[in-house]
Order: sequence, then C-alpha cells, then structure tokens
Amino acid sequence: FFEAALFTNPQAMQDSTRHICAGATAGAVCATVCSPLDVTKVRLQATRRGGAYYGMLGSLKTIVREEGARGLFRGYSAAMLTVPAFWSI
Repeated sequence: FFEAALFTNPQAMQDSTRHICAGATAGAVCATVCSPLDVTKVRLQATRRGGAYYGMLGSLKTIVREEGARGLFRGYSAAMLTVPAFWSI
C-alpha cells in the first residue's frame, strides 16, 4: 500500500523527502549541540573521585583549558555518521 501511494503520487514523494531531510537536519543539530555535554558526561563517569574532573562546569573548563574547544567534540564524526540517519527514519 505505502509503496503504491509513494510512487504514484508525486506530492507524497516530495513530502517524504522533505520529512527525511528535516529529520536528518534535526539529528545533525542535536549531535552538534549535545556533543560537548556527552564528552563531559563520559569524562565524569570515567574518572574516580578526586580526579581532574569535578562537576559539569568544572569539567567543561578543564577540557577547554587542556585540549582546546576541539576537545569538546571528540567522537563528533562518529555521531555525524550515525545520528542523522537514525533521525531521518
């Protein structure tokens, strides 16, 4: 049913393409915004008490000071390969 509706109705095909592109864009924006928070969360989870990272803001400052702003986007390329695909479906 869906295949016939999509391929015989050009408007439905345009709407589907638009929804897929919107979902992929939303996934890319989400990955970009959430990447620094994910990196910080993982660093906090991986360190022991009294380690280099303490609290969310302190961890953000430490990462930027030691690694620069690029340190906040570790793993970003992997997220950009997967997240938009998941969000577009």
